[in-house]
Amino acid sequence: MQKTPGAGPQDRLLAVTTISFDIAGLELYLPLISGSELIITDMDTAKDGRLLMDIVREKNVNIMQATPSTWRMMIESGWNERLPLKVLCGGEALSKDLADKLLSRCGSLWNMYGPTETTIWSTVKQIIPGNEFITIGRPIANTQVYILDEYLKPLPEGLVGEIYIAGDGVARGYLNQPVLTGERFPDNPFSKRSGEKMYRTGDLGKFLETGEVQCLGRIDHQVKIRGYRIELGEIEQVLNKQKDIRESVVVAREDKLAAYIVPENAAAQTENLHLQSEQIAKWKQALKESLPDYMVPNDFLLIKKLPLTPNGKIDRNALPKPEQQAEGKIKKYTAPRNDTEKLVASIWADLLELDTVSIYDDFFELGGHSLIAARAMIRLEHETGKRLPLASLFEAPTVEKLSQLVNSDTRSISWNSLVPIKTYGNKIPIYIVHGFGMNVLLFNNVAKNMDAEQPVYALQARGLNADEKPFDKMEEIAAHYISEIIARDPGPSYALAGYSFGGIIAFEMAKQLKAMGKEIAMLGMFDTYADNYSDYFDPQLRKMTKKIRRQFPKMMFVLRSLLTRPLDTIAYQAEFVKSKFSKLFGNEHASEILTENDIKIGEIYDYAYRNYKMTPYDGVIDLFKVKTRLYFLDDLIYLGWKPYAMQGVEVHEIAGDHKTFLFSPFDKEFGKILQGVMDERTAKKDQVKDLRGKVVLKAV
Repeated sequence: MQKTPGAGPQDRLLAVTTISFDIAGLELYLPLISGSELIITDMDTAKDGRLLMDIVREKNVNIMQATPSTWRMMIESGWNERLPLKVLCGGEALSKDLADKLLSRCGSLWNMYGPTETTIWSTVKQIIPGNEFITIGRPIANTQVYILDEYLKPLPEGLVGEIYIAGDGVARGYLNQPVLTGERFPDNPFSKRSGEKMYRTGDLGKFLETGEVQCLGRIDHQVKIRGYRIELGEIEQVLNKQKDIRESVVVAREDKLAAYIVPENAAAQTENLHLQSEQIAKWKQALKESLPDYMVPNDFLLIKKLPLTPNGKIDRNALPKPEQQAEGKIKKYTAPRNDTEKLVASIWADLLELDTVSIYDDFFELGGHSLIAARAMIRLEHETGKRLPLASLFEAPTVEKLSQLVNSDTRSISWNSLVPIKTYGNKIPIYIVHGFGMNVLLFNNVAKNMDAEQPVYALQARGLNADEKPFDKMEEIAAHYISEIIARDPGPSYALAGYSFGGIIAFEMAKQLKAMGKEIAMLGMFDTYADNYSDYFDPQLRKMTKKIRRQFPKMMFVLRSLLTRPLDTIAYQAEFVKSKFSKLFGNEHASEILTENDIKIGEIYDYAYRNYKMTPYDGVIDLFKVKTRLYFLDDLIYLGWKPYAMQGVEVHEIAGDHKTFLFSPFDKEFGKILQGVMDERTAKKDQVKDLRGKVVLKAV
């Protein structure tokens, strides 16, 4: 650093960084080894842009290093004149708009990059007027930078990979954390010196034609929203180009994106709701012109300033949640603009019993749930002839987006079995298999009531589009679902669950995954009975004997139910009798929310179910059993699972009956219980890994 950006006896460096931040090392030692004058501020001065500018002017400071937030603070304090100041900016990404403002005020501007583990800076780039975009430049002396794929293979120019740093600045590792050290400091395969390490930064980047490195942000700032992989930094770059935005941060909140914006006139715009509404509409339009729809944030929040950590970096954890700023959001009614939007809006309004539906209204926020969604999609198919998967409502939850999907090419519509419900979060995802109703929107309620950091995916049947043939063997169904899961997430550990019949599929999936060497963190049964029609293989006489034997306990169960829950029992028995009669006279047994194709798939899956021979599973089964039972079962305690769980069955009682536990008001309690079990199971897995010396820790 003494050579580039340079320091010597003629320089005066102002140190503003807290001693706990690694870049303080450069501020203290660079001037001392270079014969420069070192001026140290106190904590209060470092937080006040006016006081910092006073020192810079009075002491004729000509070198200063700080984070982008500190430089913004100094500009906002009234710094307008050009000073012979060498500006070193690092710690966070330098935006184009801040660079332009600094270039008009300083002698030279240098963008610095380097994690703490590579002591201290690793690359440097002088920013000059006219630079199209900001890069982190090239390695400093005695430093090497690589862009590698997941197999530590170098990537060619233009391809995005992870940034690795090698050279004299690389630290030895983490004190008393050998596992974490092994993960983050692998051997350097490009060095001729034995035992040399490199550091895995966790940052994405690529080499440009010039040989410079463009840093694209943290891998952990790369999120997946409803199946789409999104770079939050890309959205921030587009926002920061808008002339009325001072700075912005985009974060993922559950399964939605939220943009936090500090406008140029923050005091006025954060208090004027009408002005906010107009500005947000402009910003959304600007994003739509540069980015795909799925990268446009759902929520825009105007704030006066971004919260900072003691090190001067943006404190993303301190940003307010969108619901805390609800008073600053205005939802205006926007009428449908074309025939498709009019059709979708009218169907939603009718089924949701609303007078009007705006094209930007969210189906789920309006009170829509899985049953209404099924009716809506059937009516939409009847009117347009276009079949859409129920799960498309996760991708297109507004009238505008669903209408675009209706008008799109059929080939662009995804009928994948794996359906992303809630993709954001740092916990192990849970994969939930559909029941006989084939409806995966049921699990949206579950996802909403689980932890904000809990990803949730669903699995829907193959063949819902009527173009693909469903599998008729349980082993093939499970293998198909596993292939889609592994394509998204190669493992090594999975949490599985199944609702009703789906529990049997999840059971077979767990067995196949174990055979592949994968770990099962949790196997959950959502009120699934494990009888599996085991008498299907029995002789006719034995079947008849079993049926006769169970009639008396069944009759006593129904009588008790009539005494304790008369209305629910009568309603259930009436529906049961109706379904039996309707089976004799064709397909009238189909409810209004099951299509003819759904019924056909159900029959194929029923065939697979009846011909599946269950064998014990070497693991624990978590049984989520409803408290209200409206029909008789031979085993009301373990629902038949005890012979099939070699390590035991854990029973968790949940409110509601077989159908209602997934809906309000029972869904909230169920989501909490499920999350508690998930956390307990994954914690136990981590403890086991730790004992085996295989635990992989993540840096905080």
